Amino acid sequence: MTTVPPAASATPAPAEPARWRALFDQALALPPEARASFVAQATCDDATRAELVSLLAHYEEVTAGDGFLQADAAQLLAAAAAGQAATGSAADPHAMDEAPLGTLLGPWRVIGLLGRGGMGVVLEVERADGQFQGLAAVKLLRHGLDSAGVLTRFAQERQALARLDHPHIARLFDAGLGPQGQPYFVMERVSGRPLDQAVAGLGLTARLRLFLQLCDAVSHAHGRLLVHRDLKPRNVMVTDQGDIKLLDFGIAKALDPAPAAPGLTQEGLRPLTPFYASPEQVLGEPLTTATDQYSLGVLLYELLTGVRPTGRHATSAAQAARALLQDDPPPPSQVPDTPEPNWPARRKALRGDLDTVVLKALAKRPEDRYASVEALADDLRRHLAGFPVRALPVSPWTRAWKAARRQPLASASLALAALSLTGGLVASQWQARLAEERLAAFQRLTREVILGTGESMEFLPGGMALKMDLYAKTVDSLQALLPRLGEGDQADRARQDLLMMLVHLGEGHAEGYPNALNRNDKAEAFAQAALAQAALLPPARAAEPGNALFKLRADSLRADALLNAGQAEAAVSLLARATAEGERLLAQAPPSADALQLQGTLAGLHFAHALALDGNGLGVGRLPEAWAAYERAYTLNEAWRQQPALAAFVPALQAHSHPSRPTFEADARRTSAVILSSQAGWLSRSSRPREAIGYLERSIAFSRELIAKHPDQIHFRSDLAQTLLTLTRTHWAAQDPTAALAAVEECLAMTQRFMQEDPGNPRWQGDFDRRSYWKGKVLHHLGRRQEAAAPLQRALKYLQAQQARQPEAARAGQIEEVQALLRTAR
Repeated sequence: MTTVPPAASATPAPAEPARWRALFDQALALPPEARASFVAQATCDDATRAELVSLLAHYEEVTAGDGFLQADAAQLLAAAAAGQAATGSAADPHAMDEAPLGTLLGPWRVIGLLGRGGMGVVLEVERADGQFQGLAAVKLLRHGLDSAGVLTRFAQERQALARLDHPHIARLFDAGLGPQGQPYFVMERVSGRPLDQAVAGLGLTARLRLFLQLCDAVSHAHGRLLVHRDLKPRNVMVTDQGDIKLLDFGIAKALDPAPAAPGLTQEGLRPLTPFYASPEQVLGEPLTTATDQYSLGVLLYELLTGVRPTGRHATSAAQAARALLQDDPPPPSQVPDTPEPNWPARRKALRGDLDTVVLKALAKRPEDRYASVEALADDLRRHLAGFPVRALPVSPWTRAWKAARRQPLASASLALAALSLTGGLVASQWQARLAEERLAAFQRLTREVILGTGESMEFLPGGMALKMDLYAKTVDSLQALLPRLGEGDQADRARQDLLMMLVHLGEGHAEGYPNALNRNDKAEAFAQAALAQAALLPPARAAEPGNALFKLRADSLRADALLNAGQAEAAVSLLARATAEGERLLAQAPPSADALQLQGTLAGLHFAHALALDGNGLGVGRLPEAWAAYERAYTLNEAWRQQPALAAFVPALQAHSHPSRPTFEADARRTSAVILSSQAGWLSRSSRPREAIGYLERSIAFSRELIAKHPDQIHFRSDLAQTLLTLTRTHWAAQDPTAALAAVEECLAMTQRFMQEDPGNPRWQGDFDRRSYWKGKVLHHLGRRQEAAAPLQRALKYLQAQQARQPEAARAGQIEEVQALLRTAR
């Protein structure tokens, strides 16, 4: 960091800043036409009078500036004049301190101008000594901003600022003095758009997700006892990848006046941006983390409504400050006029919880705000996940309604009672003028209560059967309602809900789905019924990503049924049509949460197509086509990671996921691991075991990554154990018994831990005994025959028990092999 130079030689003492400030404040309080007369008659020396004339002449220019850390105009101009007097200069207030291209600011070389503001310029720089690769940004301040004091305070804060290591905070690298003595700050160069511009066109949920990134960044700094003090849209950039980058941490503190001695009044510059400042900043009171929270509240208000909470029509810093202190902002949902498109729908979504959250963050008194920024963020996350917010007491009805969206059996009675009520409505004589309202109410019931209740019920003992019963009753009610709706939009909306519920029923009964009831006959019937409803939808509605993905899921269920019935060619034909249709719909879908899910569903459909084409098990043995389908499935499944427009919707999907279910990201990674294992099997069957090992190792790496992030999810560990067993067989086929032994020993160690964690589950004991076959076989081959005896005995016992239950020729041959090995193992 550039060393602060020693203080300059003594200069004549300037006039007293407090005197300038008092006269300037008095002049501003007058009508513009009366100010010149006031200054001419003021009791002051000629130098002070000249400064007042200059300051007033440029007042509007400075207040209109949009530069960083814009101060109250009176404070800014008084400080600038104080700086001029202190250096013995009378610089033109219009002048902007700039550095020509090639200028060195310490070790940084200026290569471009990024912008100008009311307090300085923003320059693009590179490291002249080659110690830093890439570009950085420099903020070069005007003269007169207490240069030595600024750098002294920055040096004091440097250690604390160095602890800011957060993906959503731009790093502050360095500070020093420019060639004319101006202070400068060097920070991470961030490409993107300011927050207020970046959210244009985004929906409510996407805006809240961005704001939560900002909250995480501010909370991180607060945890390190750092307050930003100047949160505003231009200090919050959104990168091209859709990530928040918070700028200027530490600069506000460095520009703040040094603390005054006890008992003395502190004069001078306190940096703030009037439209985003907190009441305590305007009043010059002590600042805390609650100061940043208020500014976050202003930003959130703007994100939701498109307008500021107070001072909406203010044209000067004084007007903005007056509105801030005197006016109470209306709840966001009651803003009368706003530039936001589709405001009536947005207003309805804001009413209630979001109104409450925003107004609490904007409380005039710091003690009335949230206890922390994290508490503010927590309420927003609760809102997104369907929980009541904690800001204010919630009525019992609201609490019960929201609980039904996420809680288990306790809320099932509410949903069933609501279904009974709906049945009564269906049985009544529907009037045409009430049909729209009744259907909307039923859809809210389906989507907000029944699906949420069923999701929670699934993870209770016997909960899947209860969930399927609840969904079946919902389907019955929808089917009874449909004939009364005639044709048109209302009937189409009912059909798309039927499509969704029938697919959920099919997956809940299909073998191979998590927690399913393993009734493939029922799964096929529900899939057929879902496809019938999809066929009745108009093409435009059927092409909507939300409907398309459920239609594809129904196709997948139907293909499974065909494969289980031995109709592999029919399944291949169906999946070929379905994947082609899915590709066409995905290409047309704009970025959304539904489009993200559609892409994942299409990846799964390509994978099912690959399995049907493969030569393993029920497949038809069209191996080149199978490999192409595997490749497309993997590419699609991973594609969202390189697609920022889609990846932005991942948090929204994960927020609504049940805690016992994998997150979207984890589920996608798990699917990729399974695809890689299947590709390894294809390679092994093609007599290419060494290539297969590479695919298995990638699959294992994905599983280890998942386990590190989700150690409580036993199915991720179970997947890894199974893939290690596959790796064992593949190393054996590649004639590498030593590597095969290492893989099977890790597999068995994991299986033994499953037995210890869940001793009542017979699956793990069976897996351990079955997998012991490979350990015994490899040990025997390596000449360690005595060690091979125990695992071979366990494997023989398991195989004989299975053969007694269900005789198979393959198992009989394996039993003979183990018996032969045991005869030479002793």
